[in-house]
Amino acid sequence: MSEDRTTVPLSPEGARILAELVGNHWFETEVAAFQCAFALALAQGLSIDRPELRGATTKFNVGSLDPTVRDLVVRLDPDYAAKPFERATVLAEAGLRRLSSLLDEASDLAETLGISQFSHSRGPSLGAQPDDAEHELAEGRARNDASSI
Repeated sequence: MSEDRTTVPLSPEGARILAELVGNHWFETEVAAFQCAFALALAQGLSIDRPELRGATTKFNVGSLDPTVRDLVVRLDPDYAAKPFERATVLAEAGLRRLSSLLDEASDLAETLGISQFSHSRGPSLGAQPDDAEHELAEGRARNDASSI
């Protein structure tokens, strides 16, 4: 039996999307964007053909990822239990492409992911800029103050 990977490679396209997501302030770190893309692909049943992964180079050590990534693959995709990070990489690549296409037309990451109900009631939206975040927090405090009167 061969061992699972110890590093996470990304295709040139996946690396480009990851850098764009962080550069546009949709995510604070590339690891956070990768993990979100993985979760999105897992939740939506996305996949990608292996030829699209050509030219992949190492991006992370698997120790950089939340252990939940491995656990989710083992539990939800047991055919890949022996190589969960191999599967997580393929899923994340598919999720990155989906995020890229969705965010081309979006102004708010939370809305894009279908969790917009949380962006106003629990703090700033996931894609908010610092000034937007302060405004949203102030609005939330005002709503809370008004409801306690």
